[in-house]
Amino acid sequence: MLTSRRIEVTVFSFAAVPHLVVETGSVGTVHTRLAHPAQRSLPLKLSRELVPVLKMQQAVQWHKCRTQAPALVWLHDLLRQSVLLTDARAA
Repeated sequence: MLTSRRIEVTVFSFAAVPHLVVETGSVGTVHTRLAHPAQRSLPLKLSRELVPVLKMQQAVQWHKCRTQAPALVWLHDLLRQSVLLTDARAA
C-alpha cells in the first residue's frame, strides 16, 4: 500500500480516468465497477487499493412538491434496484 499520493489531475467524471492514464505510467483511482469494463477496451493493469478509498455515495434531489411525481418515483426505484443488483453481483 502506498503511504502517500500526489494528485496531478482531477476530473469531473470517474469515467474519464481510465482514458487519461493509458500509457502514462500514472495511477488512476476508480471503483471496481468502472475499472473492469474499462480494462476490456483499454490496455490497463488493475491493482487492488494502493491507498484507502472511501465508499461511493450517490445522491438524488428534487423539489418536495414533486415527491409523488410518477417519473421521479420510477427513477428513484430504478436507481435503488440498480444499486441492489450491482451490490449483489459484487458480493
